[in-house]
Amino acid sequence: MAGLSATAGSGFDYIQAAEPADPENAELWFDTDGGTDGNGEVKVYDGSQWDTTGYVSHDQLTNVSPGDHFSPGNGLSFSGGTLALLLSEYLTIDANGDLSIASGSIGEDRLAFDTATQSELNNHAGDTGNPHSVDHSQLSGVGESDHHDAPTVVQSGIFDLNGSSNTRFPAWTSSSELVFTDANENEMLVTDSISQKVVCQYYRNSDNNMDYELIQI
Repeated sequence: MAGLSATAGSGFDYIQAAEPADPENAELWFDTDGGTDGNGEVKVYDGSQWDTTGYVSHDQLTNVSPGDHFSPGNGLSFSGGTLALLLSEYLTIDANGDLSIASGSIGEDRLAFDTATQSELNNHAGDTGNPHSVDHSQLSGVGESDHHDAPTVVQSGIFDLNGSSNTRFPAWTSSSELVFTDANENEMLVTDSISQKVVCQYYRNSDNNMDYELIQI
C-alpha cells in the first residue's frame, strides 16, 4: 500500500490533509481539511479519483432540491425523525391513544352560530303552532282533507230536572227545536231552533241538574 497509513483500527487507510500518493482502488481517506466546513470528510478511491462518501448538500443529489422536502406545517412538528401532532388547549390524546376534544374546551366563542338557552329550547319544544311552517307538501301520506276542525258547540246550557231521577232521550220538534222531557214526558227544556247537524251531549252535574251541549257535526 502506497502513501501514509492510518493507525490500526481506525478504519481509514489514510488520515491526513494531503492527497495520498499512489492509492489503490477502494482505499479510504479521511481528508482532515475537507468538507464544506473544513472539519474533514471521508473519501474513497475509485481507481482513478477520490470520491466523497455520503452527501453533505443538495448539490450532490440528483433531482432533489430543498423544496422537495416535507414541511410539517403549522399543526405538526418534526423532531428526531418523528413527526408529531401539535396539540392545543382544544385537542388532546385520550387513554386509547385517539385524538379527542379536550373536555370543556369548546365554548360559545368557538362556534359559528348562536346557541339557544335551555329555556328557549323548552319553549320551542312546547310550541304547537307549527314554528317551522311545515305544509302538506312536506308530509308523507297526509292530505289537507285528512284534517278536521275542532268541534263547534252550537248551544249549551243547564236545565232543572224538577226532581226527576232521569230524562228521556231528547226529541226534535217540527220547528227544529230539541225538547228534553222527563220519564213522564213532561217538558223540561226546549232549545232554540237549530239549522246545523248536531249531536247532543248531556249529563247530570253535581247540583243534580242537567248540563247539555249541542255540537255541530
